[in-house]
Amino acid sequence: MKVKSCSNPNCDYVGTLFKSSPPLCKNCAMKYNYQNKEKVSENGLNKAREVKKYVIPKVGEKQKKINTAYTILKEQFLKDKPYCGIRFNNCTKIATDIHHKGIGSNKRKYYNDTTTWIQTCRNCHDVTHDLSAEEQYTLGLRIRT
Repeated sequence: MKVKSCSNPNCDYVGTLFKSSPPLCKNCAMKYNYQNKEKVSENGLNKAREVKKYVIPKVGEKQKKINTAYTILKEQFLKDKPYCGIRFNNCTKIATDIHHKGIGSNKRKYYNDTTTWIQTCRNCHDVTHDLSAEEQYTLGLRIRT
């Protein structure tokens, strides 16, 4: 058998080689990445192969389009109606939020329907969501879907 030297620049091994293509000793061959057929790096080790994990998007493509349209509608709606439309106690009178009357299983149906929106300040919006469903129906803050 021919005596050969390892092709890894950081390895001084001379003798019978473990792998012929590229010619590597047993230690260097164990560090060799066979799947990508990468050569051994300068320091004698391969960098761990980066495996990108699939991450489920927080918002799907369909919902992104709906949200983009919603943002445009919301800005225009609050420009047209700058004052709170609910007026509970501690109302700041300046509308910053939109209360959606159409909620529940058909939420998506009414999401961009401005006829089911009420402009509201943050305080009144919080109070609205603290009310029971029946109180919201009575006050006209929720529609039956």
